Amino acid sequence: MSTFTDQLYRQHETMTEAARTACDASESFARAANGNNGHIIPAPTAYDILGNLKVLLRNLQEVTDHLPRGLTASLEDTRLVITDRDYMTGEQRDPAHQVALAREYLTALSTALEAAADHAEGAQSTLNSQGYDEAP
Repeated sequence: MSTFTDQLYRQHETMTEAARTACDASESFARAANGNNGHIIPAPTAYDILGNLKVLLRNLQEVTDHLPRGLTASLEDTRLVITDRDYMTGEQRDPAHQVALAREYLTALSTALEAAADHAEGAQSTLNSQGYDEAP
């Protein structure tokens, strides 16, 4: 049977690998959307891209919505002792204060991701009836 910290380490590895994979995929996505074929992106292609972008943004928002709860739970779990030390000075910091600061940033980030997803959806819906044909 593994210890609680072993479980947390495996969870860390799983989440970190998923985040790395998402970063790599988003980089490939950006490079593909940045302009193959002379920077021409017809509306049907943009519509599909925006649909995927909208889902991606909502999934990222789910992550940023959960992080504050997970951080707070780590402070409250009696199986853990959370430490915090300034990476520059080595000075001890209050972990609860640092989590509160992170919560403020994460709340703002979640709000921005929600707005971005809404804008992606708006842009997508404006293109929902466009098509194209080759010019004669």
